Amino acid sequence: MVCASSLGACHGVSAPSCPPQQPEAQLVLSKDLSTVAPTPLVQASGVGCTQPFCYVFAMPVEMAAVPYGSTPMAMQLLPQVNSSFSSAQVPQKAFACELPYVMGGSQWYQSASWPADIIDQSQYEPQVQADVYAGAGRGLGSALLRRQRRQRAAQQQHLARHTTRHESEKAQAVAADTDLAADLTEQLEAGGEACCAALARLRQPDLMRRLSFNPACCRVVQLALELADRSSAAELAAGLQGAVAEAIESPRANYVIQKIITVLSPQEVPFVVEEIQAAGPQLACHEYGCRVFCRLLENAAADESTRRLIDSMLSETELLLTHTYGHHVVECVLEHGLACQRSRIVASVLQQGVMPVAQSRTGAYVLEKALLYSSPEDQQALASVLLAATPSEMASLTRSQLGCMVLRAMLRLPSPVAQQVCQHLGESVPRQQLQTTKHGRRLLAAAGGASTSGAMSVDAQDDDGEGA
Repeated sequence: MVCASSLGACHGVSAPSCPPQQPEAQLVLSKDLSTVAPTPLVQASGVGCTQPFCYVFAMPVEMAAVPYGSTPMAMQLLPQVNSSFSSAQVPQKAFACELPYVMGGSQWYQSASWPADIIDQSQYEPQVQADVYAGAGRGLGSALLRRQRRQRAAQQQHLARHTTRHESEKAQAVAADTDLAADLTEQLEAGGEACCAALARLRQPDLMRRLSFNPACCRVVQLALELADRSSAAELAAGLQGAVAEAIESPRANYVIQKIITVLSPQEVPFVVEEIQAAGPQLACHEYGCRVFCRLLENAAADESTRRLIDSMLSETELLLTHTYGHHVVECVLEHGLACQRSRIVASVLQQGVMPVAQSRTGAYVLEKALLYSSPEDQQALASVLLAATPSEMASLTRSQLGCMVLRAMLRLPSPVAQQVCQHLGESVPRQQLQTTKHGRRLLAAAGGASTSGAMSVDAQDDDGEGA
């Protein structure tokens, strides 16, 4: 057991004098470091040290990981455990830190093992904050940091070599596929036996999928689907089975899926609709997915699998109406879908509000298609809501290009509705205001044509009455 003065002497630092050591004396580190001044940090039971003096040891970080009770490192391996400061020189941060500076006082450095008679063993903490030390200098901490830097540099070099090799292999594969696509295109355009040979090569496992996702090769796949007979085209399309959703989201392979839908029926390639439906309605809101839905409606709207797919998608009509890409699918349903599907969309528009839809950027296109392609009853329901608009709401529609587009669609309805629109426009919006914009002048031209055709139809009815 040693007192604070002997500990300072062994490190070449002067310390306050202390009475001779007694056998029962035990060094204990003060738990509350905020009481360093004016009382000593290191207190010795049975030893009277009255000067405010403390030792702050700068040791490597590795020492904090030594298990409790193990043999400490030799003193010659710790060149930095030799600093001492007065209580006035120690930074305030060190005093405020919750970490005990030495575990069990100075006994740890003077004995061959951890002392068994430490009063408060809870002061030992296996995890030590690195910023409480003054620095490890050229000790074990610096060696560890240098080793870690070398390891990181070696890992980065290995990753760079691996990335370069991978990119080189990928470039070689793309070049080989490009050459293959050029050969296949030449054979397909030659026709006859050469075309049959090219189609046979495309039936190789995974070749159809690899070429469909390749920017330079997706066109040859589309050409093969166009030139092949229906059975051969179905065999080629089967090469994308299991990857339809992935192909739809690809900027290249989505054109292959569109071509498959164009040249083949859903009965010949049932996996296409099945995988689209498994992906969910959110695929209709994808930049390329909306195109695939439109191709399905244009080519197979009456098919039972397509009907089920569109019905499940229309459960999200309110979302699709205002979506950047989803509204294209709703428009295509109004133009090519079934009558029940059109009525479902019109009901959703009426529920959401015709005027808000007409004033939105995407909803105006949907409303235009609804006025043009829905049933006469649905057209009348939509037109009656628009004709009931206030003069201020009608004027706001005429100030925007999309609003004028909706009004022009109303003017294409049967003559009673078109005449009411012309009358409402004349009462709500001055003619001079419409002539100030290009879309306003187009609306005036359409209104003039509608009024003329309405007058001609009235004259024709009068002539028929006189003749009768």
